[in-house]
Amino acid sequence: MLVDTARKLLRIMYHFYGHFRRMPTLRELARLSGRTPGSILLGCQELLREGYIEWQPLIGT
Repeated sequence: MLVDTARKLLRIMYHFYGHFRRMPTLRELARLSGRTPGSILLGCQELLREGYIEWQPLIGT
């Protein structure tokens, strides 16, 4: 069972991709979710651990 932040991020990613055909940036997730970048990263780590997303952060960007 996902915590509230992870569940909200998953829904935002799903709808954002369906509308724009790309994944949202960290800044867009912060704006849309009302969460801090730190809590967004924790939520994404939970989604990754539970197998809901595949994520490889870009290195050097």
